[in-house]
Amino acid sequence: MENLSTIEKPEHITPEMSRLIIEVTDAERKDEARIAKWRDQYDKQKKEWESKSESDQRKFKQIGRGFVYFEKTPLTLHKYTRAVRRVIRHRIFRIRDNNRLSYKYDNGLKAWIQLQLKENGLSFNDFTFDWDVSALEPLKIVQPMEWDGDLVLDPHTKKKHCDPSAFTKQEM
Repeated sequence: MENLSTIEKPEHITPEMSRLIIEVTDAERKDEARIAKWRDQYDKQKKEWESKSESDQRKFKQIGRGFVYFEKTPLTLHKYTRAVRRVIRHRIFRIRDNNRLSYKYDNGLKAWIQLQLKENGLSFNDFTFDWDVSALEPLKIVQPMEWDGDLVLDPHTKKKHCDPSAFTKQEM
């Protein structure tokens, strides 16, 4: 049996990376609680709306107080996950740009991301061009066709952009 001190530990297994995983998990848990609370309120409002007569529903719609149907949970309810994702993207930008202080931003994150990049044949230079960080799972990389966030139409330019920010085509 091998001595534990002679076994090499993978680069992505660091105390800082463990803290980041816990932070992401905690953010997801908080968001799930917010979504459950929102869903309960939403269901309550929907039942109240359905209990109204058609004439009352028509009156409420005319004054702009009708019931709004959501096919899926709005991503804005993922407040905590979005905050953690923003920090992770910031760190990846610093790693990608090979910032002289990039060691502060790495601490296992670079190796964690590189494991996923190797599987997909991508590199850090492709960040925001060919891959980005998932909107719902901030430690997972996604390509444009796998985007799990929203696409929002800008009424002025008539172009769609990702919400939260992703695939931004930033200069290197």
